[in-house]
Amino acid sequence: MRKFALASAAAIGFAAMVGSLPARAADIEVPPEAVAAVNPWYASIHGGIKFGEDWDDDFSLFCDYNCPIDIDVTAETDNGWRLGGSLGYMLTDIFAVEGELSYMNQDFDEFSINKISIKGYSYDCHSAWCDQDLDGDASIITGMVNLIAGLPVSGVIRPYVGAGAGFAHVSLDDVAEGFLDDSDTTFAAQAFAGIQFGITENVGLGIRGRVLHINDLEFEDEEDCDHDVDVDLIKSVEAVLSFTW
Repeated sequence: MRKFALASAAAIGFAAMVGSLPARAADIEVPPEAVAAVNPWYASIHGGIKFGEDWDDDFSLFCDYNCPIDIDVTAETDNGWRLGGSLGYMLTDIFAVEGELSYMNQDFDEFSINKISIKGYSYDCHSAWCDQDLDGDASIITGMVNLIAGLPVSGVIRPYVGAGAGFAHVSLDDVAEGFLDDSDTTFAAQAFAGIQFGITENVGLGIRGRVLHINDLEFEDEEDCDHDVDVDLIKSVEAVLSFTW
């Protein structure tokens, strides 16, 4: 009888212990599921229209002789196109930094002779032959480091502005029937503004406009005479497709 009482007490104690297990397990804190980190890296490709601008050129004919003819010319360009890509990093929700490479190409349209100087005497050119058609084309490769500031709106729309600095490599091809066929590299800077629309969680599509400044250029023609070229601000409008992963 005594053994039966001890066995019954042990059984009751074991049952009580087992019954309490679910309650104690429920008290154990389970760590929340980890939230996937957003990758701050992004890439984009862009392309669009490059508008024509004026190129001012100062050079000399017969530069190796004692009596060179100094000429001040303005060349006009047609509209062209541009294409490029960038790789960027979001520093915060607002600021980003990116590296960018772009290529632009356009044809020359015509040129106007503004002034002719001989032996210190300058003459403004007003004759009909002072304006002539100009063949050949110009291509520009730029490499930039850009800083961008954007403001997310409703999680889908992001207007932004940016500025960058870097280099521009400019090549002239068969200008004036091969008279000027040379290239030069110089400092360049740009500013742009645009707006991006989120298509999916990882893809955005937008449009932006930009202005590009390139420093003065130096070319050499087929007669080994130097050309000092100043290019007006280069303006363009482009579509931008961006990706995150």
